[in-house]
Amino acid sequence: MNIEDFKLRLEFLKENFEYQDFFEKFLQAEKELKGTGVWPGLGFALFGLHGFRYYSSHNIFRYEEILDMINPEKDTNDIPEKYIKLLPRLFYEPAVSLIEPKGTKNSHLIDDVTMGGCLEVYRHGQSLEIWERMYKVDLRKKRQQIKKEFESYLDRALKNYPEDNTRQRAEGWKQLEVWRLRKEKIDFPEIAKTLNCKIDTAKKRFYRACERSQGKPYDPEILQSLWVVKKSNLQQPCDVCPKRNTCTSLCPEMLKYVEQDHAKQTERILSDLVPNGTSMEDFRDYLTSKNS
Repeated sequence: MNIEDFKLRLEFLKENFEYQDFFEKFLQAEKELKGTGVWPGLGFALFGLHGFRYYSSHNIFRYEEILDMINPEKDTNDIPEKYIKLLPRLFYEPAVSLIEPKGTKNSHLIDDVTMGGCLEVYRHGQSLEIWERMYKVDLRKKRQQIKKEFESYLDRALKNYPEDNTRQRAEGWKQLEVWRLRKEKIDFPEIAKTLNCKIDTAKKRFYRACERSQGKPYDPEILQSLWVVKKSNLQQPCDVCPKRNTCTSLCPEMLKYVEQDHAKQTERILSDLVPNGTSMEDFRDYLTSKNS
């Protein structure tokens, strides 16, 4: 494609109603965010202008001139020729692009309702850990382009990745704390209250602790069988307890052992009431929260 082809592409883009609406919102957001260091322009990539973000603070080309060139209300013929020659770079289609997880510092810069699916992959998924990245690869591109762009992303990611793992270690202790409380048969709402966190956060920490301690993804059925309280694991069963002759009630440790059968019978009854697609654990937590 030559320059005239890109000019034609730009003119058609300026006639796009969604682009016109986006550009108006972009100008308003740019005014409101002035001085904050935040640039609300990630949405331009959804209209093919992937390269525009790299000229938002360029040393040679004036940002205002480039903005006028892609403004739907401006005449492209009034733009200096040297800026018109930038169109191939503005419309450059990358082979590799970084997907911004929903909830990160950049994700709010795209209007979900107006702009659609850029963040769709995260709407129903879990957020990434601080050491994780997700990239989208266009396999139609040449191998050399894919390799070059991916290596560029990788170099930047490794350069910016913090070597200090204090934060990850602190989160690991929180995961372990949730795991141990859950082993005590404490439900998630109570754990969340105890640790001053959201119920979903407590669950995510528990699932992660399960992966780290058992070396496999969380499976409620398998875990339930592993968590059986065995008499051999009791520190002081009744038959060797020195208080046996005077004891009038079961100690907490023995109570967990005895109540297991009752809990299993209760779960068998509840299993007939569990809605399709809902785990027994989530249903039990739901009932607990309703009764609390």
